[in-house]
Amino acid sequence: MNKEQQLELGLEVVGRRKGAAKGLNTRIEIAKPSDIPLLASFAFDTYNTFDSEIPEPYMARVLSEVTEVVRTHVSFVCKDDNDKVLGAILLKFTPLGWWTTEIGLASLLVYVRPEYRANGIAKKLIESAKEFAKDSNVDLAIGVMGGKSLKGKERLLENSGLTKYDSIYKT
Repeated sequence: MNKEQQLELGLEVVGRRKGAAKGLNTRIEIAKPSDIPLLASFAFDTYNTFDSEIPEPYMARVLSEVTEVVRTHVSFVCKDDNDKVLGAILLKFTPLGWWTTEIGLASLLVYVRPEYRANGIAKKLIESAKEFAKDSNVDLAIGVMGGKSLKGKERLLENSGLTKYDSIYKT
């Protein structure tokens, strides 16, 4: 699905600029159903790194997954003073691996708008997820799938107090 089709469905097309946004006042909130279209846009931006068309079945699956997670699990958004969503972390209660039945809180997406990166937003989102996992008496797990900024992602997770187990970081 291309950007025009995303706009027709009411999904925001997220840009790829990275810029300075210092001095932000932000707050973390639990995501609401009204955030679903924007969170789906974040997911599309994350997985569509080559600006190619997103296949219809994939788009429908992502939208369905984001909807389920927001409505039945927990997700957090970071907003500025104008209620603009700057980033999000989507979390799902699930077994933390094929080898265990232990339920934990797995991150499906950690995303910050490109123009707001390097402002501590991802770290705030991860801290909120860690606190929620602790209050829920479960481990938090965040996977790292690679990409251009793999080392930066790993550094962020390590600096957030998570321990690396292969390609997964856990509390």
